[in-house]
Amino acid sequence: MNIKKYAKEYFSLDNKEKAAFLKETYIDLEMSWIAISSLIGTYPNKVRRDARSLGLSSRDKIEAQKKALEHGRAEHPTEGKIR
Repeated sequence: MNIKKYAKEYFSLDNKEKAAFLKETYIDLEMSWIAISSLIGTYPNKVRRDARSLGLSSRDKIEAQKKALEHGRAEHPTEGKIR
């Protein structure tokens, strides 16, 4: 799937194609709602609501933080700090 092509045409896609796009970006590529929304050109909560209506569930806080640390989107809060 060409992600940039689908991102540009996101609002004209039918529900099946939207679900496939969101599944590939959020689950397979482990992108965040913020990263996906910036590709599409909208705000993160709209993408999250679309995903929920299409049957995709969001990560909980622990899973989201693990993914952010793995991909370098966030810095570990205590690693390397002296107490």
